[in-house]
Amino acid sequence: MADPLHLGPYLQHPSLGFERTGRFFVLGLGAPMASAPEAPSPGEEVAARIGAVGDEIRKLKASKASKELVMRKVEELNQLKSEYEKVTGRPYAAPGLAGKPYPGKAAPAGKTGKGKAAPAAAAEDPTVAARRAVKFAAVRSVGEECVTEADLETLLKLRPDSFRLYDGFEPSGRMHIAQGIFKAINVNKCTEAGGTFVFWVADWFALMNDKMGGDLDKIKDVGQYFVEVWRAAGMDMSKVEFRWASEDITKNAATYWPQMLDIARRFTLARITKCCTIMGRAEGNLTAAQILYPIMQCTDVFFLRADVCQLGVDQRKVNMLAREYCDAAGLVLKPVILSHHMLYGLKQGQAKMSKSDPDSAIFMEDSEGDIARKLGQAYCPREAKGGAAPSADGELRLVVDDLENPCLDYVKHIVLSPEGATFTAGGATYTTYEAVKAAFLEGALSEEALKAGLVTAVDALVAPVRKHFAENLEARALLGRITGYKKEDAAAQTSAAKSKPLRRHPLLKPLLGGGTPPEQSSAGGGGPCVVFAPLPTAHCPLGLCLTLLRRIRAGLAAAPEGKAVLWLPDWSALVLSSLGGDTKAIRAAYTLLVESLRALDALQVDPSKRVMMGSRLQVVWQSEAVLQGPSDYWISVIDVGRALKLNQVQMGFLPLPSAAASAAASGEASGEAASGESATVSADGKAGETEAAAGGVPGHAPSEAAGRVVSALMHCGDVLGCHPSVIPCSQGADEAPHKLALGYWASARVAARNGLPPPVLLRLPAVSTWLSKDRPPGSGQGFSAASSDDEYLVGDDPKGGANKKMKRAFCEPGNVENNPPLAVARDVLLELLGKVEVDGKVFSGSDAFASMRQAFAADELTPQALKPAVTQGVALVLDTLNDALKASPEAKKADAALKQWLKASQPKKGGKQQPKKKK
Repeated sequence: MADPLHLGPYLQHPSLGFERTGRFFVLGLGAPMASAPEAPSPGEEVAARIGAVGDEIRKLKASKASKELVMRKVEELNQLKSEYEKVTGRPYAAPGLAGKPYPGKAAPAGKTGKGKAAPAAAAEDPTVAARRAVKFAAVRSVGEECVTEADLETLLKLRPDSFRLYDGFEPSGRMHIAQGIFKAINVNKCTEAGGTFVFWVADWFALMNDKMGGDLDKIKDVGQYFVEVWRAAGMDMSKVEFRWASEDITKNAATYWPQMLDIARRFTLARITKCCTIMGRAEGNLTAAQILYPIMQCTDVFFLRADVCQLGVDQRKVNMLAREYCDAAGLVLKPVILSHHMLYGLKQGQAKMSKSDPDSAIFMEDSEGDIARKLGQAYCPREAKGGAAPSADGELRLVVDDLENPCLDYVKHIVLSPEGATFTAGGATYTTYEAVKAAFLEGALSEEALKAGLVTAVDALVAPVRKHFAENLEARALLGRITGYKKEDAAAQTSAAKSKPLRRHPLLKPLLGGGTPPEQSSAGGGGPCVVFAPLPTAHCPLGLCLTLLRRIRAGLAAAPEGKAVLWLPDWSALVLSSLGGDTKAIRAAYTLLVESLRALDALQVDPSKRVMMGSRLQVVWQSEAVLQGPSDYWISVIDVGRALKLNQVQMGFLPLPSAAASAAASGEASGEAASGESATVSADGKAGETEAAAGGVPGHAPSEAAGRVVSALMHCGDVLGCHPSVIPCSQGADEAPHKLALGYWASARVAARNGLPPPVLLRLPAVSTWLSKDRPPGSGQGFSAASSDDEYLVGDDPKGGANKKMKRAFCEPGNVENNPPLAVARDVLLELLGKVEVDGKVFSGSDAFASMRQAFAADELTPQALKPAVTQGVALVLDTLNDALKASPEAKKADAALKQWLKASQPKKGGKQQPKKKK
């Protein structure tokens, strides 16, 4: 077995049983190979994959993963079962039904699943092992690092001819030799070994990075140019797929985005920012959109079903994020990380090539004269820098190289990397890099001769590409456009981009229909009032429901068209880990909230104040509205992120329920750190971080979940897409996300560019049914994440519960400034029932509360009289509310789902915490 691919170091891997003899590798001459299990048949390979995916589904369900993620895995499982039937000619039967042990698990000694004697395991055919060894060596040679080699060996055993590799490239100007020739060589090695290589054309990521002036059409042109270069450079396209991010994500938005949100919620901001150097930005100057980049890139790995992430060493941190996510989400099969070498720039001290410096690299359409000039002046040391540390960025180097000679780097990774390649210089022909390096260091090969030979060799590789773009009319026109983009004045591009209308998705138009398009509304806005529901919790305070009814009522009166929308941000709730990120529980909580609003609204004694009936109010789910036009929506979110620095976004964080806010502030660790640099966030929003992730971002807590940044950007996208005329809210944390959106509205000149006047914030006091003297921390809007004896909740017992809580209520004689029972009388009883009866005296009418307040201040109305009266009224409200919820099929289903979630989320016996038993 010759070694034309220079696979010696990999063929000598201890597990492969090869020994070198001269220029050949012989199987079995070294230590005998350990006994291997029987070579799996195609059916057994598919069965093993079915078993692995089945395990993943079970873990996903146990961890309460999103329905979309589970269904995606179920679809993959069904496809594998169909593949099994095609291969074997019989339907797949689960272990125990087919009489055969589960793939990968041993049956009882001497027995099969049906109790029959199991045949003795046969030794693996040496030729099968040899073929697999060659595949392993070819694929492994592509990477400077492989995480892990054991996982790669397992993959090649399970899927020797059907494994999938992925690389994403950002269309951003011309292509240099590392992207062109080097990538083509590596792809051909992988596909010849049985893999399918998937290129993810990351046009959306280029948009995030302001490439081509943020013009998506130009970015697509550059992406097509890359494809043409690879075709001309000799890449075997028979097992290569090109997938365009903007197109594929839009077609599969219901799958892609929930998984992206799930990934965002599981990591701290500090961990995500460690990946942001892949965009070549300093961490202290990050835009908010750059936080989306690594999160989306991690999502791509799972969306593309990649078995191997085959990107450069500079992408290692974000690829490792994908493996860490597997741990956090309970996924069994982790992607293999195969990181290829980063070629040096041609100038001294350049850790990698730079497109902004044309002389730092050979570009794929360079002329022979360009190549000769660039290589002629290239840095080419014969000795290492004495005592000085290597200049290359440590994040780009996994192998120590104190010489840092870009000319030798080209010889090794470009010229001699293809099968059977040779290098001629100084009158000698070389077949190995080691021989070239030795001759150069010893002085047998001069710098001039090395560079002359390199010019000839590199030009021979680039010439077919030049020819393709010179002779192919379509390719030539494409290159002409790309060259023109490069010459365009950057300042003019930026100015034009800032004046054209912003892309936005009119979120309400497809759902509400009719009406005046927002772009045509007059000054002051002509759209509906939009009431944004807070994050859902398992226990909904009565005061929260009444606050929302108050906002809807006021918004309807203020909106020019007299219409209102109740916006349910279910995707924002997911990314913020509300209810553990369980999408079923989130939907159930919001459903129960809406049904409670309907029931309480029906209690309104004044029919003119009822708002939940008829066509004046529309309930809109965020996820459903976004999926009507996901591309425009997410581009608008990206645009917001591009305009705002990361530190600016903090002011727009959505307020968390009090218990979740306290948990997030505690920084309690959750989950295991992978690769020594993970920082994950648990399902309840608690965060943990390792030493490598410490430090964080100025203005942000190190343990802060990355999902908070994503949710803030999404809220800006929601406001831009809904274009409300009025946003009712309360002062404080509740108005922060709206103020962020309005700040972006002004800075991006939305009114001038899109003809959309900004919304007006209508600040209203929140209704509180909290009964103790002091408010809980972080609960300024009257909602909490846990059940409480100090607050009236939807579902409370109308008699015993209402009475018990009121007895505990703070009610100091004569104190009218801090008096929860008096506030409940005003905001609940007078608001809904129109009256309060105390010891036979009825308080009603417009001055009812003023009279009650005056009487209490004068001690004419005592706590002993007030509390029973309020209790009686609240009991009536709760009794009516509970009856209405029991009569609603939607509410009953939602209530059952929430109770199931609460039961599943309770700590098991023997855990750190035990649930309190109710007396």
